[in-house]
Amino acid sequence: MLDDASFPAAEKILIDIENVLKRNLTLSSFEIVPAQNNENRSPVYHELNYLGLESWCIEPLYCYVYRRLLDFRQNRRRCAEPRTVARWLLGALLINPNVIMLWNMRRELAQSYRLDPCEELLLTRLVLYHKPNSYEAFTYRRWLMPQVLDVKQVDSSRPYDPLPAYSPLCIEVQLVESCADRYASNYHAWSYRRYLLTLRKSRGLTHPSLESEWRNTLAWCQRHVSDNSGHSYRQFLLRRCVLDSATASSSSSLSSLSLSSSLSSSSSSSSSSSSSSSSSSSSSSSLSSSSSLSSSSSAAASSDIAGNQPNGQHDFETCDREQRLLAYMDSGAVDGFRKKFLVCLRESMRRQDRNAYEDKLKRYLRALSYWAEECYVNERLISMFEHNEVLWGHRRFLAQTLIRLTAMYVRHGRYVEDELVDARHRDEPVVSFVRDNGARDDPVIAAHVLLLEAFRVANDKIARVARERDPHEKMFVDRFFSFVTALGFDTAT
Repeated sequence: MLDDASFPAAEKILIDIENVLKRNLTLSSFEIVPAQNNENRSPVYHELNYLGLESWCIEPLYCYVYRRLLDFRQNRRRCAEPRTVARWLLGALLINPNVIMLWNMRRELAQSYRLDPCEELLLTRLVLYHKPNSYEAFTYRRWLMPQVLDVKQVDSSRPYDPLPAYSPLCIEVQLVESCADRYASNYHAWSYRRYLLTLRKSRGLTHPSLESEWRNTLAWCQRHVSDNSGHSYRQFLLRRCVLDSATASSSSSLSSLSLSSSLSSSSSSSSSSSSSSSSSSSSSSSLSSSSSLSSSSSAAASSDIAGNQPNGQHDFETCDREQRLLAYMDSGAVDGFRKKFLVCLRESMRRQDRNAYEDKLKRYLRALSYWAEECYVNERLISMFEHNEVLWGHRRFLAQTLIRLTAMYVRHGRYVEDELVDARHRDEPVVSFVRDNGARDDPVIAAHVLLLEAFRVANDKIARVARERDPHEKMFVDRFFSFVTALGFDTAT
């Protein structure tokens, strides 16, 4: 390590960096610029919102600040001013943010009110531009965010709930997306994004909303189809959207309604219909194309979906969420009972004067529509991209989630968060729940069963496409079907 006196320009460089941060609070990036030694000018570059440091001074500057910080930590430089220590830490963390001791020292200064939490966000933003996968920087930023929100809450009489353009959490989401773009499978960035949603909920904030997160991450994952961490976040988001949609209002007591009465006459024959559909599922109608999930089963059914397409195809991406779910269910209506149920379901959703039970049905259909949309996108991406293990792994998650949602509702009459998020929970076969509990008398569970059958039809179609396209992709297909068979999906309907 170099001696302290071997780099006399160190303090001048640190002061230049500190002054740039004070003058420009909108700095967005920091880079090390390859350059040879030039003692006649400062190695600090500042252009617009960009900060740079010439490479020749990196090693001597880091040795200088690290030696002093280590001495300070060991009580050999306790006389140093807090602002001087903060300046040393600034230089050290910009060069090497992977030392947890340095972040702890920075945290101690913030706890003693020597540093402004809002200004600290600027430092970590620069660090994350240079090292977008820095676990220590994300951990420090996670510690800062509650304090930043406390500072923003200037009026205790009114809740702090800014618009998206002024929301600190929305700004954080943009930072996370930038880090995820710059570093593939950035687990620490996506984990921090999960924390932001948890913090939003605990603080009662509106933004970023689950719906905006759902749309934004959907577009992101379509651009980065092999990013496993991004799809893992989508799985977290899917569980949250399903639970929040299903529990959007207070639980309604079960009451009789026209939809239930229209199905009661067919309930006696439902078990025989389900058993026959299991044996005939291989010959049922498959998806019409990779860009359209299903074709309409009748003229009355197709007229309810906005934007009818040529050849009877549904515009799955433009109709509302509930209608998109019904469009996906079309391929599962392989017998007369299920087609009749789907027509009744559309009529129930079209009515404005719904009773309490129909409102509950609509909530659960909206919850399932998130799953159907994710499944549709997954099928389209698998059709477009060959040999993508991430997409097939994500489809395994979708299969397990649908079976778990069905099992939970049959068992409890509602979705249970602990069972949905617990990876160790093992579900009993769905078919036994349906048979033992007479579940097909309940339209909500009948909708789950119809969705299971539609999922089976879609699986057959994409498996056939994958096997015909490339024999080597057969391995991913076989793994997927082995997984769903172990879940009892082959006898689910």
